[in-house]
Amino acid sequence: LADERLSEVQKRRLLLRGLDVLDERSREVFVMYFLDEVPAPEIARELGESDDAVTSRLRRSSQAVTQEVLRIQKQGARR
Repeated sequence: LADERLSEVQKRRLLLRGLDVLDERSREVFVMYFLDEVPAPEIARELGESDDAVTSRLRRSSQAVTQEVLRIQKQGARR
């Protein structure tokens, strides 16, 4: 159980570091959708953006965070 908790803490830290690559608006949309579980249409309404704009921002943000997390993991594996 302690190992699982440590793993969850490590995952959260890795995700937070991955979010550093996003601009403020993209980070806001990413967090609302993936962490706060707010549906994309609701995010669009709340931020005054179109559904397509939010969907596109989510796709780009997700790709950028994934690439950054993989880069960080790869860098850590070299140590």
